[in-house]
Amino acid sequence: MTKPAVDRIRDRIEAFIAEVMALMVDAKQARAVKTPSRAAVRAAEAPRRTRAAAQPTRKDTGATPGGKRSGGELDLVQESLLEVIELNPGQRMEELGRLMRMPTKELTLPMKKLLADRRVRTTGQKRATAYFAR
Repeated sequence: MTKPAVDRIRDRIEAFIAEVMALMVDAKQARAVKTPSRAAVRAAEAPRRTRAAAQPTRKDTGATPGGKRSGGELDLVQESLLEVIELNPGQRMEELGRLMRMPTKELTLPMKKLLADRRVRTTGQKRATAYFAR
């Protein structure tokens, strides 16, 4: 091949690589933008309930009360809990349970996993612990 042909091929390859890199950057930025789920938005917009009506109701998941949850179910609860924390920073576990309409007993394991993954940070101690998304 002649020198001009090699230069044209090299220019096209470099242009192709630059285009692919730009697409990768755009895709990475699109993934970084989070949109909250409908459940998280509803929980954030839910009016405060009175103490009598504040008891959370168990979602009908088909699982028996006190039974072991599947990994997929735990992941769903964990992601929903993180979205609620992002929309309502500084809430205590009782408040999060009310917002998600789940007993706090069912939220402790997903919360422990979020804390272990360093996706949530806390302030305070015991019942005064407030949760914030990182």
